[in-house]
Amino acid sequence: MSLSLEQVGILVAILGGLLGWLDAKYTMRERFAKIEVKVDTMWDFQMRRGSVEAIAKGIVKANSPLQLVPEVYSQWFKSMESDLWALYSQSSQLSYANLLLKIERVFGDRLVREVCIPRGIQEGACLIAAAAVACKNPEIPDILCEDAHKFEQES
Repeated sequence: MSLSLEQVGILVAILGGLLGWLDAKYTMRERFAKIEVKVDTMWDFQMRRGSVEAIAKGIVKANSPLQLVPEVYSQWFKSMESDLWALYSQSSQLSYANLLLKIERVFGDRLVREVCIPRGIQEGACLIAAAAVACKNPEIPDILCEDAHKFEQES
């Protein structure tokens, strides 16, 4: 079987296009991985600031692990306590970091209106407290440790 010059040119073009597509796919995968690391880093940074805020504002006790102050646990989240528990019961397999993200995604606006603004907190302490209420556990895992406490498995 012999190929004409035109057929060889078409095959070269097809192979070149395929190689270009594969290279672009690899490059995009690499870029998305870098973006994911950066987003995770920014989230960790924000939650660490939330821990500092929670200690500074008296929302948690600086024990090891951090402990949600009983008043916060029993009073600040009364209006949404059952909703937080329901969310956690459906999401108990999530890591702590992903639980925080899910609470923010589902209850973020409500947390701001009902807890953050009235209590004057803004750096993530509200979200950390909400996670403790959702888990019915005043102990707060070490936020620097992704698989802390009982939040060991990803969904």
